[in-house]
Amino acid sequence: MKKIDMKGLILLDLFSGIGGFPKGLSDAGFSFKKHYFSEIDKYAIANYQYNFKQAIHAGPVETVKKGKIEPPDIVTFGSPCQDLPIAGKRKGIKGKRSRLFFEAVRILHELKPRLFIFENVKGLFFSNQGKDFEIVLRAFADLGVYDLQWQLLNTSWFLPQNRERVYLVGSLRSQARPEVFPIGTNHQAVEKSHESITQANIAPTINTKVGESGNYSPYILTLRGKKYEKGENLNIRKAGVTNCITQSDDHNFLLEKWHPMRTVRTEKAKAIRRKNQKIGKDYAPFREREFEVREDGITGALTTNTERENLLTNMKTIRRFTPLECERLQGFPDGWTSKGILDGETIEISDSQRYQLLGNAVSVPVVHVVGENIVNSLKPKGQYKSNNGTLESPLGNLDFVKKTPITYYGGKQRLVSLILSLIPEHKLYCEPFVGGAAVFFAKEPSEMEVINDLNGEVVNFYRVCHIDFNKLEKQVQSTPHSRQVHREAQEILKSARKFDLVKRAWAFWVQTNMSFSSRIFGGYAYERNSNGTLKRFVNKKLAFTEAIKDRLDMVDIENNDALQVIRSRDSTDSFFYCDPPYFNSDMGHYKGYTEKDFTDLLDVLSKVKGKFLLSSYPSDVLEKFTKKHKWHTVTKQTGVAVTKQTNKIKTEVLTANYPIKAELNGVADLLKVRARALKINLILAD
Repeated sequence: MKKIDMKGLILLDLFSGIGGFPKGLSDAGFSFKKHYFSEIDKYAIANYQYNFKQAIHAGPVETVKKGKIEPPDIVTFGSPCQDLPIAGKRKGIKGKRSRLFFEAVRILHELKPRLFIFENVKGLFFSNQGKDFEIVLRAFADLGVYDLQWQLLNTSWFLPQNRERVYLVGSLRSQARPEVFPIGTNHQAVEKSHESITQANIAPTINTKVGESGNYSPYILTLRGKKYEKGENLNIRKAGVTNCITQSDDHNFLLEKWHPMRTVRTEKAKAIRRKNQKIGKDYAPFREREFEVREDGITGALTTNTERENLLTNMKTIRRFTPLECERLQGFPDGWTSKGILDGETIEISDSQRYQLLGNAVSVPVVHVVGENIVNSLKPKGQYKSNNGTLESPLGNLDFVKKTPITYYGGKQRLVSLILSLIPEHKLYCEPFVGGAAVFFAKEPSEMEVINDLNGEVVNFYRVCHIDFNKLEKQVQSTPHSRQVHREAQEILKSARKFDLVKRAWAFWVQTNMSFSSRIFGGYAYERNSNGTLKRFVNKKLAFTEAIKDRLDMVDIENNDALQVIRSRDSTDSFFYCDPPYFNSDMGHYKGYTEKDFTDLLDVLSKVKGKFLLSSYPSDVLEKFTKKHKWHTVTKQTGVAVTKQTNKIKTEVLTANYPIKAELNGVADLLKVRARALKINLILAD
């Protein structure tokens, strides 16, 4: 497999800002024979062209297309992230500004670079309960040609600024793939930054080690005597109780200590936030904030808000960081943002614009380390070196999770993440009541798999997806969201034997994706005040790809009595996920499943050699079996659609014959579950 040469590359830097990516990568050993950048801010463009004289402005990201520029080897981007931070009223990845991310994905699809590096705020992990991060992964996965790896990194590992950002690296599967992560606080670059003022890449006023005790608070140089000449050697010494930097015996610089500050919520804001959290909103008004001194000596993440952020105090007065200090906190050379080229003329950039540019920038030392790891650790795809020799990489043969192609009444889309976290080790996976197969499509494929349903139309749909996918896909993609189409599909299913298998499968898909509550023979679904129903329908069409067929390749598709399927597949290595119709609820098109049927199921499950996980509503008969056999349970509140305007809260019970965790431990566990389903080794650094 061809190794990626880091010399003579073509770079495309999207949402380029002031060039933190090319600066960090160049420091790491990359060289570029051609350098494109895309940006719309006038001063960012001017500054970029001043610092990268040979760089070619490619225009706004929407205009970057195949044929307009040479195909790049590397694409770097940190798309606008104003809709993603953790706190506040944010719209997530599909917000007006953050949705430009999808323009970058389009460019990756059209230009197919050998490598790309994506950076975004920590809020990407948490936005919309972690769903936005899954959207990002799916977007990259749908490109179909990249291996992915990522980690949450913090500028504070290199400089005294608490700036947590997600870094994700994608590399073509046909090329050698670098092992970029994990990167930790003990990384070599961190140690180097503390060696000495003359050797460090970090400005001495930002991270100074004084005497024997480590003191990494930001210091401000106040000139005393001769003007400081950039580049002259400085040495640190300790003179009594005064920390001094001397350039020579008779020229001193007084170090005056300033403490970084941060804004915190007032007690009133905390109360408002707690109240909002009870209704699912993590929000408190920003005006209800106050200032406090940070005791760790590390600044908060630099922002573009210079009135309420980026502040320092000497315990007497408060001032904001200077642009020079902000440059150093981001790892840029002194004066990096001071000048630009506008209309062919060199201009001075105002302080207010410099704050804006630096608040939006990536931190150079972080990019540097990512670039170093890319250069130093390239190995053949699917392998990495360990102390025991060559092992298969956990990122090799990346296979991305897919959602079920249908929306099914009684399906488990809302509980998928929790259910995935509860699945034990097994060789054979069996769903005796597969229905919409939300769990099956979300989980990692097992060594052996069986899906079963007594409903012949359910089984026919999966069968056609497997044996005649192209014909079915053609019909699905040409289907509009229409009441008339919905009626036609109902008529087909009422007289199913008169139609061929593909037409029946299409009608089943239409009914599950166009009916209210996804009921077969249900009413036509529409909304008065939003476009959500149509958007979900369009998304189902977009997701109807050949990956569905591929997922069913090694699956035994049964149309049999569920109890018989359980008995026939039972062994010590078997796992059964059972989601029967809920006899004590409205069963929709599954009417006829009785309490006796449920009791018979519990009796069979009490005798299995393997493990099972059962979904149901609470009932006396379940409680009786649970106590008798000492089963384990987890309960979860879920919303169930009652009418087109209202939902009802129901209690779901998950029952197992093995110990199960009571709850996902926040977003971190949720992301780990999804990463496991993606066959990815997720690293969430502290």
